[in-house]
Amino acid sequence: MSKHNLKQIDRFVFEMPPQGMMKVPGRIYLNQTLLDQMDSNVLTQVSNVACLPGILKYSLAMPDAHWGYGFPIGGVAAFPADSGIISPGGIGYDINCGIRMLKTNLNYDQFQSQIKSVTDQIFQEIPMGLGRGGLLKTNKTELIKILDRGCQWLVEQGIGDSGDIFHCEDRGSLDGADGKLVSSHAVDRGLSQLGSLGSGNHFIELGIVEQVYSDKLAYKLGLKNNDVVVSIHTGSRGLGHQITTDWVRTLGKYVKNQNIELPDRQLIYTPLNSSNGKKYLKEMQAGANYAFANRHLIAHRIRNIIETRFKKSAQVELVYDCCHNIAKIENHFNQKVIVHRKGATRAFSVKSGMGLPGLGTPVIIPGSMSTGSYLLIPTDKCEQTFASLAHGAGRLLSRKKAKQAFHIDKIQKILLNNSIYFKFTTESGFKEEAPGAYKSLTDVVNVIVESGLGELVLRTKPVANIKG
Repeated sequence: MSKHNLKQIDRFVFEMPPQGMMKVPGRIYLNQTLLDQMDSNVLTQVSNVACLPGILKYSLAMPDAHWGYGFPIGGVAAFPADSGIISPGGIGYDINCGIRMLKTNLNYDQFQSQIKSVTDQIFQEIPMGLGRGGLLKTNKTELIKILDRGCQWLVEQGIGDSGDIFHCEDRGSLDGADGKLVSSHAVDRGLSQLGSLGSGNHFIELGIVEQVYSDKLAYKLGLKNNDVVVSIHTGSRGLGHQITTDWVRTLGKYVKNQNIELPDRQLIYTPLNSSNGKKYLKEMQAGANYAFANRHLIAHRIRNIIETRFKKSAQVELVYDCCHNIAKIENHFNQKVIVHRKGATRAFSVKSGMGLPGLGTPVIIPGSMSTGSYLLIPTDKCEQTFASLAHGAGRLLSRKKAKQAFHIDKIQKILLNNSIYFKFTTESGFKEEAPGAYKSLTDVVNVIVESGLGELVLRTKPVANIKG
């Protein structure tokens, strides 16, 4: 699919008219710089998603969109809940990969002398990297309860702050999850990794609030300039990956047996209300609950580290926890639908009554290791995107190309020149996450704000970054 097929219908909205098997237009939110940088494979994937049966309105891509499995990362699509489909390609292998932001009552002056020692302790105490263990040793019976109830079960066991639940998307637990359906192989993988960061683009970042754009909204979130914050980006680890692997195999057979024609074999699907559809949804929700619990445990350990180091004078609270890779049944355009968000953040405005009182669902958009994050509040206009916004800066280079393009010394120099302390597990993984491997976070956020989809609250600046 060529960029020449795109028609600009608004300042930041480009549309791909239906052609071939497409049932709806493709719609992408971009500025000219992001359009010039976009891989044409993303357009092909947007077009392919538009071919799926029952798709409503548009096949959407957020401004951070880049090539992914089946759907583009940054892809959004909705289908009728009563007659539509569910597709693993629209959710991803890392179910509920997401981000959790913590706030502290410490300012930068109080924290500056402790940055290195706190970062080193987090790096030592929290398992990270490929395949390492977890913070919580549990058995299969307890793990099934976590799969069923996520953060809520952990809080009932005295792990973490009960107030955290109210600052999690869906209160940190998706109703309908059934951990007993999850394969023994997935459960075994999950037992050893609960409370671990993982590898790839997962990170823990210590930062400060560098700029507040809305004093009123920042005040509602309990944040102000120079406050120390912590961001945790990780997901469902090997358990979520195994759930997806199991269902890609099962649904691949289904599609073949039904002689279903697909524009891309990675877009396998099943009717949501079929036996397979109902089971996959329940397992996907269980994987999401595991991811909520995973971030909860990491946050609990970081809270203890900071509060202990500052002799209880420090307070660490949750700002919000957002899902990125998920499918959810919601109401849009006066219809019950299942929204697939693949590398996209749920974004309901305050009018929806969702999320936090007087705010809606906050959207945290992190960038590369050198750029920090933006926090936004969605506007009513987000209904046009099925209440979805970007989830990050988006990759500019593939992991392979990033490793070829960036030397470890250059990355370290960039971070040190920006006064960012860093820790990482492998040089290979660190090079994959080089700042130059990502698009401009400012470009992505400007598209959202200037198109009227979100209101800026604040921007954070990193002072330390940990990569798994």
